[in-house]
Amino acid sequence: MAEPAAVPGHVPPGAVQAFDYHHDPRVEQDPFGVFDAARGKRAFFSPTYGGYWVLTAAGDIREAFQHPELFSSRITGIPPTPRPRRLLPLELDPPEHGRFRHPLSAVFSPQAVARMEPAIRRTCAALVDAISATGVCELLSDFAVPFPDRAPPAGVLCFRFGKAHTCPRAIAQW
Repeated sequence: MAEPAAVPGHVPPGAVQAFDYHHDPRVEQDPFGVFDAARGKRAFFSPTYGGYWVLTAAGDIREAFQHPELFSSRITGIPPTPRPRRLLPLELDPPEHGRFRHPLSAVFSPQAVARMEPAIRRTCAALVDAISATGVCELLSDFAVPFPDRAPPAGVLCFRFGKAHTCPRAIAQW
């Protein structure tokens, strides 16, 4: 496990729990069990990797997103990982993220995504038909790789801009 950081004074002692999904041997043995146990705690502070909060309830996560002054999106990796450039708009807090969010919100609105559903369903049906004709399936190469939506949200973006069959291959090559 990573060296623990000092626990900030405002964190109640009962809310502290070491959590290291990178190096804890229990994760390799039973990852679902480890994450199920974490989910049962709702919210806790882990001192590993410099310290971070683990939120498992949808309401807590929503609350964190709505308070960037307390829960910033600036650092998204655990442990914090230097990148050559920021992941936009993922690693932006308000008001900067609005420059990206507003133009994208119409493209990814529930109504816009619903309009893509028939094309996505046709793609899935064609892939399943091809698989059923052979009677065998290797899910990754027979379905996930050819399916343009295999890398959300990139695949949805490809559908949205009418490049469903060429764009995902370009993204996979990156």
